Amino acid sequence: MLLEAAGEPLEAAAWTAGMWADLGRELATLHSMPLPTDADWNRPDALQKALADPDLEEIYAFWAPTLPQLADLVSQRVELENQIRALPPVFTHGDCHTDNIVHAADSLVFCDWQAAGIGRPGSDLAFLSVRVTPAGVTVPPALVDAYLHNRPCERHTLQRALLAEELAILVFLWPPFAACNSPSGIARVRSRARRLTGWWFETPADEQAHWNVDEI
Repeated sequence: MLLEAAGEPLEAAAWTAGMWADLGRELATLHSMPLPTDADWNRPDALQKALADPDLEEIYAFWAPTLPQLADLVSQRVELENQIRALPPVFTHGDCHTDNIVHAADSLVFCDWQAAGIGRPGSDLAFLSVRVTPAGVTVPPALVDAYLHNRPCERHTLQRALLAEELAILVFLWPPFAACNSPSGIARVRSRARRLTGWWFETPADEQAHWNVDEI
């Protein structure tokens, strides 16, 4: 009853740029709150665990046929983690995706707070893209633009952290979830990972060019 009263869910494909911007503002507000000190709000970090001790057999079985630079990515796990941790910790929702957000008249309502705790700002922002990619949805720049407007930080640092976070999730954590997706969804994830990998290995000049016109 409480969830029904909070608002209505909306498929990610139906989200407008304005809705993504609203979400960026809401996440900026959440990430700006003081860190709690009255209890242990640190949560297990599956991504950092996977980077430290990856299941290489599973990763290579899924990614090697379609991701030519996989070995280079595996060898750059430390660099990926450094970029992921480039921003100070914040209080995060912990499971931020469009299925956990309902829409009221003029607001968004976050549901499913059981994974909330102290973590990386990029974990909330990048996971949105991970979850909508199988459906063929691309998170628009409006999300990050609104986030930065309401919680200023160095844009390139945030963008690079999001790139590293999303790429690391797809390569090191996503393979077991492939079975839960359709062939078209898997193909979209593979395509997205190749695109992110290309960005990861770009020169600084090329990287800046795509930030000016693309998502992340």
